[in-house]
Amino acid sequence: MQMRFTKMSWGAAARGIQTATGFVTSVNTWAEFFNCLSSAISSACSWINIHQKPQNDFVKEEIQHLQSDLWQLQTTLPKMRNLVEILEWQIYKKPAAELLPHIKDALLDAEDIIDEFNYYELKAKIEGRIEECLTSSGCQEFYMSVIRGSFNRVKEIQEKLDHLHRQSMDLGLHCAAQRFDKIVRPETSSFLNSQIFGRQEEEKMVLELLGVQLQANAGYKRKRSSRVEVLPIVGLGGVGKTTLAQQICKNQMVKAHFDMILWACVSDDFNAKRLTKEVIQSSKKETSFDNLDSLQSILKDTVELKRFLLVLDDIWDDVMADGGQDWQRFCAPLSNALQGSMILITTRSQKVADKVRTMDCFPLEGLTEDVFWEFFIVQAFGTESLSKYPDLEDIGRSIILKLKGSPLAAKTIGRLLRTNLHASH
Repeated sequence: MQMRFTKMSWGAAARGIQTATGFVTSVNTWAEFFNCLSSAISSACSWINIHQKPQNDFVKEEIQHLQSDLWQLQTTLPKMRNLVEILEWQIYKKPAAELLPHIKDALLDAEDIIDEFNYYELKAKIEGRIEECLTSSGCQEFYMSVIRGSFNRVKEIQEKLDHLHRQSMDLGLHCAAQRFDKIVRPETSSFLNSQIFGRQEEEKMVLELLGVQLQANAGYKRKRSSRVEVLPIVGLGGVGKTTLAQQICKNQMVKAHFDMILWACVSDDFNAKRLTKEVIQSSKKETSFDNLDSLQSILKDTVELKRFLLVLDDIWDDVMADGGQDWQRFCAPLSNALQGSMILITTRSQKVADKVRTMDCFPLEGLTEDVFWEFFIVQAFGTESLSKYPDLEDIGRSIILKLKGSPLAAKTIGRLLRTNLHASH
């Protein structure tokens, strides 16, 4: 008996059912669905041309295989999603960059086929009368898709995921620490290494928040403080938070206002002992101690009766680990300083800023359009004059609109364009 089956868009169908009822994602719920279909499939097997085994044995074996394969595929997904996250931290490495797209494609295939089975399950539950639709083409298509088509596709996708995971292990990529490599995010310092464009207004506002007197104030009283204020500068990556902090450290009024200016690059490795040692070294003191208690005693003596500015550059979410206890441990020796001492942090995370701040955050946006254009020209043309390339101005202005005032984006794109100053490039 010849049958015709039309293909349907499983993704579209699943989305339609999802709108009405929501997806059923738990593999355990499939068991009930497959059990209630067993008798229905037994009735339908007459048109599936299989004679090697008794009908009931065939149905039972097929259902068991399908359930087992789907369970294996479903429980593989968390491992593969975790692998994607690990590889994204190493995207600058060629093997990771080459392997990652294949893993993402295989993951999408796996999620699609699971959505397909969820669609059939929900469809049967909504109709509530599986046995009455045995003669419909939809049910026949379902049996052929699951028993003949999807059963093989489940195995194929599983084998692909297993292969890709083995490849990542062979390349030594699967166990890399999820933190920025120093090659990608080099350590920062308080010293500026490039020309500043704009930011005069932002600098003035931060100075006021830091309590820096714009005019000499001889009556300022020096007394101990019960706590050190924390001012976060918050903004997107590459918007210029570190550069603004460096400019503030360079400001002569800041140098006159604070007895000492300290700097520590935190990045995604917030560790109280490491940072305490770095802050001590930033004060131009050397220490051979590696014990936290000894280091904190030295830091306490270093800042005692001093009004200091401490910049903690590039703080990430790990500062909140253990309920923020590591942050509190780090700050403990700093409470013996003079009133007016400040901690200035830079972070991309509003959540981090809200947790550690003692005053309102300072949000840093992209450069203004005129300043940003000036900066982009320097990056793209260097010492060359834009007047030599009149046809490139309109192209350049259309490019900067997409860069949202980000100095890092302008620097990256500008230096790439500088290699070939032709309109076609």
